[in-house]
Amino acid sequence: MALASSAALAVGAVAMAVVGLRAWPLWRALRRVRPATPERLIAAARDGRFDGRIVALAGVASAGPGGPLVSAINQVTCVWHRHTVHRRRIYYRATVGGGVSQRGSIPRRVAHAASTEPFRLGDVEVRPLGMRVHRPLACAPRILPALATEPFPEAEALMGRPPYLYRHREWVLRPGTPLFVLGQVHSVGSRVTLRRPNRGPHIISTWTVRRLRAWSAIVALGGLALAAGAGVAAIVILVVHA
Repeated sequence: MALASSAALAVGAVAMAVVGLRAWPLWRALRRVRPATPERLIAAARDGRFDGRIVALAGVASAGPGGPLVSAINQVTCVWHRHTVHRRRIYYRATVGGGVSQRGSIPRRVAHAASTEPFRLGDVEVRPLGMRVHRPLACAPRILPALATEPFPEAEALMGRPPYLYRHREWVLRPGTPLFVLGQVHSVGSRVTLRRPNRGPHIISTWTVRRLRAWSAIVALGGLALAAGAGVAAIVILVVHA
């Protein structure tokens, strides 16, 4: 029993340490950062001195050069969208009373996609490819007998008992949403873009920098503190019951 408790605490310590260490670079980057406005960033980056730097930007999202997007699942007008689809196989069994009971398998993810088209904060272009998007708007999930992004089965199949059910989840960033972005600057003339850096933290968030800083501090410092506590507890249990 003592060995099992110690092992469980050790596993918990490792998990919390991973959580804390993953949040640590973002918290360090946010500790003293002051987000610029799009106008100030463009003025400062125009001569190319900011190229390659990781900077913070706060502004309101608007459509990119290609215009607004339409989300794949819920057809929502947006500047960015992401969706996942989990498929569940359905099993039917006849019951004693003549009815039919329904059971399902463990859901399996069969689709995961995010838009990569750039959008704007003021006149600054944000390229979301590979960047972490934090706290986007979650749309209502949809459970359908087929993938929403593919042609639906024939009406006869829909009226029967479908062998699978597909749970669609989608997240979007709408035009007009205030955003905070931490990314790498790249400028060509008066055109300034923010993108994922080759190294270092990056994020696109619907939270303010102050709220994001507090959250990352709790996750980083709290995770490491809990990991240390769980590790010490695991060692104590082993020593006491040795």
